[in-house]
Amino acid sequence: MFCGMVPPTSKLLKTYEFPKGSGIKISPISNKTNGEHYKYSFRVAVPRKLTGKSRLLVQFKTKQEAEAYAKDSYRRFHKLGESGFDLTAGELVAAKRAFKKLRKHNISLEEAIDYAIPRMRPTGGKKTFSEVVDEMVSLKENHNLRKESLRDFRNRSQRLKDSLGDVPISDLRTESLTAWLNSLKLSRRSTENFFNTLNHIMRYAIGERYIHENPLEGLSRIKKNMLFGIKVEKIPETYAVNEVKTIMEAALQAAFIPILPAFTLGFFCGLRTTELLQLNWTDVHLNDDEPYVQVPADIAKKRRNRAVYIPPNAQRWLSLCKVETGRIWPKASTPFNNLRVKLLAAAKVKSKQNGMRHSFASYHLDKFKNSTETARQLGHKDGDEVLFSNYRALVSNGDGDRFFSIAPPSSNSKLVGFAS
Repeated sequence: MFCGMVPPTSKLLKTYEFPKGSGIKISPISNKTNGEHYKYSFRVAVPRKLTGKSRLLVQFKTKQEAEAYAKDSYRRFHKLGESGFDLTAGELVAAKRAFKKLRKHNISLEEAIDYAIPRMRPTGGKKTFSEVVDEMVSLKENHNLRKESLRDFRNRSQRLKDSLGDVPISDLRTESLTAWLNSLKLSRRSTENFFNTLNHIMRYAIGERYIHENPLEGLSRIKKNMLFGIKVEKIPETYAVNEVKTIMEAALQAAFIPILPAFTLGFFCGLRTTELLQLNWTDVHLNDDEPYVQVPADIAKKRRNRAVYIPPNAQRWLSLCKVETGRIWPKASTPFNNLRVKLLAAAKVKSKQNGMRHSFASYHLDKFKNSTETARQLGHKDGDEVLFSNYRALVSNGDGDRFFSIAPPSSNSKLVGFAS
């Protein structure tokens, strides 16, 4: 007796055709171990006349499974002809499972394939996150990017590479990226900077067809607020008119004369500190009929040339400055910051972040009542209403006239002539 087995009857041991007239044969196969029979399996032979190729042999554990396959094969042949056998048995089983899932969601096979292929096999090829970042760094180095911008990108992208470097960039998803950003536990501004760097990398990857879509593109404002935290608008700080007057007069001391040109152009022309540190004397056109500062594109934040008018009071301050060849501040940023701190201490005025530029914007807007012209001088886009609504509230009406009247004391004679 064969426990749990089909008994070897004479009928079972014979090969038989199923379905009748199909030409498909089912044969019982005796499975043995150590020469002794322990169970039967059933082999289905689909003839060449049905497959259009060689005879197809498929083995099953039970007679019921074998007959079901034989019946399905014969039905397929009548519906599809020889092409019905282009798929292997395993592929047919997988296809059935796939169709069952697709029908559940009312998705066609072609829809699923069209969606999956560009995402799983991007046309630009498979690239790891590190490979894409390295490619971008190389391009940025060759395209005259501002040193500060390149340094910031390198620093942030390196931290991203440390966590995501070996992952194919096409495998990165919204959930994993936002989870990583949340894990940083940084301030809103820092988290937003990392988000912007990551978003920049993803946009580049789309352009190069390394990914089909940007996983960060569809984040709603609500989700971004949850990611970054509540944004608290920081009101720009300005120096009071009397504070500016005190600072500028303190800068006339011999120890501070080297920084006087930068403070003059920062307060009364609104140049950024990064621009002041790179500006050359040849960019300061004091002897023109309408004196101006030319801020070259290669040092401007927005990479756009702009000409900034030098008001009469600033002309008087600059006339006291010794003109050298090269930059108006000939040293690095650290000595500049150190001397700036000492100057403010000597003037007994508290330092304010971006205070010179914010002061210029506020007082210029108050004096000239022309937001478009103030925007042009600052190098901002026209119609920046949020920016100027902040600046309007910072100073009292009429302070603009007082600010642009700040000039060297009349007792000061011209120290060194200004050379063009």
